[in-house]
Amino acid sequence: SNFEALIPFATSLLPTSGYEPVYDPDFWNKSENIKRANCYAYSMDVLTKKEGKLQPGAASGKVFTSLTKSAIEKAVKADGPYLGSGRKITNSTKKATPGKNQYKVALVIAPNSDYHWYIQNRDGYWSHKPGHTEATDVDASGNKITDPQSCDRNYGSGLNYSTFCGYYLVKYTNR
Repeated sequence: SNFEALIPFATSLLPTSGYEPVYDPDFWNKSENIKRANCYAYSMDVLTKKEGKLQPGAASGKVFTSLTKSAIEKAVKADGPYLGSGRKITNSTKKATPGKNQYKVALVIAPNSDYHWYIQNRDGYWSHKPGHTEATDVDASGNKITDPQSCDRNYGSGLNYSTFCGYYLVKYTNR
């Protein structure tokens, strides 16, 4: 039957915990919020107190100094306790199922240019918020994101996020 053809697509989503933030572009794209979160703040499920782009390490006073996986990873892990009511960020894998109060994010880098974060939402799809632009659940080709590792991350103008750095678990520590 035609129904069977739909099943492989539905099961191609990566595992979820049920603690992922719900994809809510109406909230993030409100005029009073859109400039209070970039991709990093969005992936950590936080808004900054005032307009600005939260940089990895800024919350802990240890901002990353090189555009590398290790430098950004170290900075983000240092920020954890200072984000929202507290976060613990740990390395993960594509197939890992997040635990209680956890959800998955992914880091990518456009070499010599920029970093970018994706977040898995409760419906199993992924979304992201490029800088101060609108939160979206589609990739550079306009397709819904089932896996940030395999989606189109080439936004042109030097923003080809060709380096996939990995998956991470973000745990809400005070919930």
